[in-house]
Amino acid sequence: MKKGLLVLVLAILVSTGAFAQMSAGAGLFFANDFGGGGIISESIPPFGTLELTMEMPNAGFGTFGFFDLTYAEVTIGFYSGKGDMTMRLKIPGVGEMSEKIGEISFTGVNFGLLGKYPISVGNAVTLFPLLGIEYQRVVSGEIIEGGYTFRLSSKEAADFSTLWFKAGAGMDYSLTDMMYLRFSFLYGLRLANKLEKELVEMFAEDFEDIPGVSVDTRLGHGLTIKAAIGFKF
Repeated sequence: MKKGLLVLVLAILVSTGAFAQMSAGAGLFFANDFGGGGIISESIPPFGTLELTMEMPNAGFGTFGFFDLTYAEVTIGFYSGKGDMTMRLKIPGVGEMSEKIGEISFTGVNFGLLGKYPISVGNAVTLFPLLGIEYQRVVSGEIIEGGYTFRLSSKEAADFSTLWFKAGAGMDYSLTDMMYLRFSFLYGLRLANKLEKELVEMFAEDFEDIPGVSVDTRLGHGLTIKAAIGFKF
């Protein structure tokens, strides 16, 4: 993944001649994931669909550094987040029940590449749409379940790593000719991580002989809000 990002960055540099217009900076960000986990559903005519979901939403804060190449932004960041693991049962005609089964916390390193198109709207303000990818490599974590804390090995933590596709907008506000503030807002969708895929495969085997039952991963999606200070050179 990191090699692929490097190849894309070099291609952008060569094609745009952006070496003379580089800047760099650092800042803070908030990110979350509203979805994730897996879902087991069964159609029960004429009542509707019974759904059993395992959800792993999480949220947290991080720091990041960026290199701005005029038409691209390359980022690397450190992120720490946590959330609840919840089982939710939806029974048609009856209602919905949920139970918290544990908590999860983790730390990771983010690598991102966003394309951007700057549009000047005044002497001090530049706006730009953003579109790109981000890979979050989870390096450590722990699960709290039933009053016990289970620390994840580096291999187990890596199973939570995810690839995101993000889009949004940003703004630069010039403080001086060489220094500026950068704000950005992104919304992203992500692919299922390795753990979610393995859980779905396991449950799919258990229910494969039951007609009308489907097992699949849940969509991961969330927001990222960033604020940083940059320096031109």
